[in-house]
Amino acid sequence: MNAKERSTAWAVDQLDPDNWLKIPDFGINPQDVAFEGFSFPIVTQNSKSYGLQRVLREHVKTARALIRKEDRSIDEVSADFLEVLDMMDAKPESEKIDASRRHAMSTFYMLTMLSAETADRRGADRYSRSLELCYESIARCAEGVRNLALLSLKGKRDSIDAGIKEAIEGYVGLDLRRKIRTEIAIKGAQAKLALDPKQADKAPVLECWSAGKHGRKTPLIVKERKNTRD
Repeated sequence: MNAKERSTAWAVDQLDPDNWLKIPDFGINPQDVAFEGFSFPIVTQNSKSYGLQRVLREHVKTARALIRKEDRSIDEVSADFLEVLDMMDAKPESEKIDASRRHAMSTFYMLTMLSAETADRRGADRYSRSLELCYESIARCAEGVRNLALLSLKGKRDSIDAGIKEAIEGYVGLDLRRKIRTEIAIKGAQAKLALDPKQADKAPVLECWSAGKHGRKTPLIVKERKNTRD
């Protein structure tokens, strides 16, 4: 694929919400919100392992299609996953965690996305060990999608504790659990601040403080940079 063909393909790929690992919520198109909240594209204009990234994008697309049937937001799915982690921390390994089908759907979706992020990061590295880890993560994506599909087809609550615990214990160690909790907590705090009318009153004060701190006569304007590999 030459440069012109890559540019043409990217014009289409960037408008696909499932081509982005980070999205503001389900059912939102990038062009409708000027790409606000969208970051880390899977297939990019400069993709080197295009085949692997297309496979990865299909897993993400399928997982999101299945979870959207639950009619819940990303924040609600994240909250369910946190509940599962809390259940596991509170119960000995031999005890059931009494998770619901909703908890299971959220868990397998979140594990699919965590695997997708790992695969995307490793796929950009051409070292053999990194590619091996990339393939392993893509396999985890496929397993997560499979579990989502099975739960979606059953449409009822089942005894799913073993499946959830096995999936989490095999992938989400203590350090990663802490990281997940921190990221979800930060996102929740940011969402609350965005809805707080007092923040609008604080903005001019912050701009003046920033301008003075940096020796500027005009307010300092900081524009958030999107995280892309382009």
